[in-house]
Amino acid sequence: VLDGKSKLLVATGLVKTLESKFELPEGENLNVIATFDGEALVGTSYQHPLYDRKSEVIAGGDYITTESGTGLVHTAPGHGQEDYLTGLKYGLELLSPVDDVGKFTTEAGSST
Repeated sequence: VLDGKSKLLVATGLVKTLESKFELPEGENLNVIATFDGEALVGTSYQHPLYDRKSEVIAGGDYITTESGTGLVHTAPGHGQEDYLTGLKYGLELLSPVDDVGKFTTEAGSST
């Protein structure tokens, strides 16, 4: 809990790393309010933080680590072998809005 209201969902092994990245005042720490296995999230849904879209939580592959970030990642089946295989496993839509020269197509939407 950062401000008494907001909550972050992160891998336990990354709490200390995130505390340093947030540059918390000396003596302040993130408050861990619960712990559980990541598998407990599979099948739940979340609201995208930037777009008006909900997505289902799925289990990724062994390419997801706790070496950096939050331990949670997005999956883009149209962009990379691992994500493609995860997308096939869960029946995710294959979207690759990039043309043959690497430019976004209209399918990608507006950048403004």
